[in-house]
Amino acid sequence: MTHSAKTWVERKKVAEDVCDRGGGFEKIGEEWGTSRIYAYRETRRRWPDLYSRILDRPHKNATSPSEAVRRCRAIANRKTSISSVARALGLSRPALTQWLNRNAPDGPQSLLEDYEDHWRISV
Repeated sequence: MTHSAKTWVERKKVAEDVCDRGGGFEKIGEEWGTSRIYAYRETRRRWPDLYSRILDRPHKNATSPSEAVRRCRAIANRKTSISSVARALGLSRPALTQWLNRNAPDGPQSLLEDYEDHWRISV
């Protein structure tokens, strides 16, 4: 086995370990000492099964119901700009606006009502 082939065997093991711990391409890149893009490309090219495992699992950054309610309450009760609300929530204005458009296209009050009905969360 050549040095380069051995390196790729080691990198695959590292990538699998990262995947098993819930990490993605960014974490794989960190472990390899490379960029996220490089980790993405090489994983897709060399190990399609591992690549699919990473893409097919639920995203760890999904917003919890309690966090969604907190965001919607802050938006619905706001007395200042959406930028101020975003800063208070620890988000950027574009991130909060995109989240709102994706999750509450009918407005934050509608999403709060949905959560109250489905999750039995008191709003």
